[in-house]
Amino acid sequence: MKGRKLSRKGKIVRNLLLTLGFGSVVWASQGGPMPTAELTFRQMERTRFLASSEILYTWESSLPLRELRSSSSKDVLVGQYPDQIVVGCIFDPNDPGGNRLILWPREEGVMPVPLSAFLQREDGTLCHVLLVLSAPEETAGAQATVTGRLENAKEPVETVQGERWGGGVWAFWFPIDEELTTDGELRYGTKDLEGLPYTLELYREDGSTLARQAGTTPENSQSGVIYDPGLYDFLGEILS
Repeated sequence: MKGRKLSRKGKIVRNLLLTLGFGSVVWASQGGPMPTAELTFRQMERTRFLASSEILYTWESSLPLRELRSSSSKDVLVGQYPDQIVVGCIFDPNDPGGNRLILWPREEGVMPVPLSAFLQREDGTLCHVLLVLSAPEETAGAQATVTGRLENAKEPVETVQGERWGGGVWAFWFPIDEELTTDGELRYGTKDLEGLPYTLELYREDGSTLARQAGTTPENSQSGVIYDPGLYDFLGEILS
């Protein structure tokens, strides 16, 4: 008995389904990479069993991926829940297994948050970055000082000017440079900018002081949490 021949339309549908099926297999084998940083961030939230946060700001490096060092994040997304801050660091959109998602307890007022990844300047310099959240809208300039970041620093007290990101988020870039050390070797703790004494000053457009606060940068027990899609998909299957 002869089988029915597919019509031209049927063959097109069959080939389309085969193509989609093959593409899905390839996509899944790569860890399910997403086409945009925001979609990757949302995927990371879901696999941590989190609701979608309110995204305050998305930062993207102006450097192409091939010029970034492997320890430097390509994208940073800052979101908030009623009681938590969430920061996503995306190193390679095509390799989601190495991305990081860190949760911080949300505090009232201006809040410092040490970034759990290096960022790379256009000149190639890697930096520790301190984020400051909930800066007043009228903030026109900002300055942050930290003490003891580098164990062998020539000057243990470092002051840098802030960069406005948006959504009340400011970023303070502290370079990782051998020239800042006494012996040409970089030595800093595994916590980077966490647990360091800091002073923050915010300025108005006319240069007058808007706010000033001092304290110790927060430490996070989740520091270094790695987003592993394979692990969370496996856990999801067990729990479902």
